[in-house]
Amino acid sequence: MKKINPRIFNLAKVGSGYLIGEIFLRGMVFLTLPIFTRLMSTDSFGKYSVYMSYENIIMLVILLGVSGSIRRAKIDFGSDKLNSYISSMVSIAIISFAGMLLIYTLVYLFGIDIFGFGFIFGSLLLMHSLMSGIVKIYFIKFSIMYAYKKYLLISFIISFSNLVISFFLIKFLFNEATFKGRIIGTALPVVLAGGLMLVIIYRNGKVFYDNFYWRYALAISLPLMIHSLSLLVLSQFDRIMISKIVGDSEAGIYSLMYSFGMLLGLVWGALDNVWTQWVFDSLNNNNQISIRKIAEKYITIILTLVICATLVLPEIIKIMVDEKFYKGIELVVPISAAAYLGFLYTFFVQIENFYKKTIFVAIGTSLAGILNIILNLIFIPKFGYVAAAFTTLISYFSLLVYHSLITTFVLKIVVYRLWYILTHGLVVIIYSFSMIPFKISLVTRFSMAACILISIAFYLYRIIQPKKKLY
Repeated sequence: MKKINPRIFNLAKVGSGYLIGEIFLRGMVFLTLPIFTRLMSTDSFGKYSVYMSYENIIMLVILLGVSGSIRRAKIDFGSDKLNSYISSMVSIAIISFAGMLLIYTLVYLFGIDIFGFGFIFGSLLLMHSLMSGIVKIYFIKFSIMYAYKKYLLISFIISFSNLVISFFLIKFLFNEATFKGRIIGTALPVVLAGGLMLVIIYRNGKVFYDNFYWRYALAISLPLMIHSLSLLVLSQFDRIMISKIVGDSEAGIYSLMYSFGMLLGLVWGALDNVWTQWVFDSLNNNNQISIRKIAEKYITIILTLVICATLVLPEIIKIMVDEKFYKGIELVVPISAAAYLGFLYTFFVQIENFYKKTIFVAIGTSLAGILNIILNLIFIPKFGYVAAAFTTLISYFSLLVYHSLITTFVLKIVVYRLWYILTHGLVVIIYSFSMIPFKISLVTRFSMAACILISIAFYLYRIIQPKKKLY
């Protein structure tokens, strides 16, 4: 009887656990879109989306990027020091939050509403951001320990509570200002879960301040924070600019289509929880050949999934959302292509992070973020919110090229075949500009998608089977 390759099987087993958890945490939002897009106007949906964009950005600033140092700290200090290290990282976040809340309060007293949601919701935004950071740190610990069952359970509780509370608040308490009900429903479960995790972290770690840990973390993490902040500019700041330049309604339409375009990001985002740690462990054991072989299969599978998804997403969107959002469907292809390019460049970033060359990560994403802002300022006023999808695509491609060149020719660290990854990037760009699947008949698109899915299934079957011995 044939046996499945145990290395691939174990990686797939743990990764599938994280994938299921990510679906509960984020993917369940898509299952409720038929409800929320009908309960909320495009204007309210836009306000909620802008709030969430601010939350993502503020969470990163509060954390100062220290969450990015935890995986490396586990290798440098060992598993027995992990709890104390994590508790000291949480202290950095709390101090940052206190400083930001003080500044926000003082500025608001002078009549300046930075976020535009009022003082109560602005303060909730800051608390929500802090607790999201705590949850993120706690989930990183789960990924390091491969504790995917705990991740799955907590993900389900947070996601389900979010949806139930939001529906109740919108339906019965905030049926006029529906965005307020959605905001509270999203924030409350995270704040409660983060508070409980905070208590557990300090109980296990018992360290509030450690000078060595803080210096170690900030040396690695500050460049990573610049990198992550620039990434958020690429993924979040466009809807803020659309809101300010065009309007909240257009920001709502763009945000919804952006979510659909980034749908497959749930797959590799979940798998990244285990993939990154496995890459770090393999690099630590000088096992670069295994990384390259598995990575190339991974890259090809995700590319085919992206193409397949863009062939069927138009019909899925029409089923799931209200008609008032239909005019944004054309954005799905370039956004999906941008998501795939973002997936590709992380292969090089993982190497830079492992070898503590995070300064190059910061430089690259800063340049891409600046490029994205400039392109948005030029093209959004001329072409509207549609332009933001293509400026994002261009910015992510520049990021892929930058990191591939830095890793290969500046750092001279060769783990992957450069031509292989760049070819896949060019394929998805050419596809996004030339395929235009929305103008192909429904039968043709679904037939193409079926062929791709069958090919993926056959490919997966072949790679998990051990090669036959020849006698």
